Amino acid sequence: MRDPVGRILTDDLQIHLLQLTNLRFTRENLASAPAVHRWAFFLLNAGTLEQDDLRKLFPEPAFVEAMEVLDVINKTPEQRDEYISRLKSQLDEAARLEYAHEEGFRAGELKGELRGELRGELIGRIVVYQELLSLAQPDRDELSTYDIARLTALADQLQHQLRSR
Repeated sequence: MRDPVGRILTDDLQIHLLQLTNLRFTRENLASAPAVHRWAFFLLNAGTLEQDDLRKLFPEPAFVEAMEVLDVINKTPEQRDEYISRLKSQLDEAARLEYAHEEGFRAGELKGELRGELRGELIGRIVVYQELLSLAQPDRDELSTYDIARLTALADQLQHQLRSR
């Protein structure tokens, strides 16, 4: 990519132009095809293949996500709105968990008497999860007496409760 003057803007971007009708891949030889050809086959045939066939031919996460997008495109406006609301909720939850993780890590670092980085992170996560769930027990001092296995189990349990909300 270059600007109008000719200076290079980035060398991280590649643009590939494919003439889809010239690709000669079939379901039988698709597995050995390069990724760009697999995408081309997907784009050409996704509208004509059944969902089960697509899932068998393209089990990779990127293709599964593309299939979900196609599914959303084919929904009614009401179904699409519901899907977008669910997606926003999932993204919000992921952001809350990331925030809790970061805050927990910071809180654990501040506690100087805690032994070990993992112990401090777990205690911090537990404290933040308790705050998010409006729970008061056990407190930091009591948590500092727990072993790593017990802290891990408690953090996992609280995280599960938070996700289940």
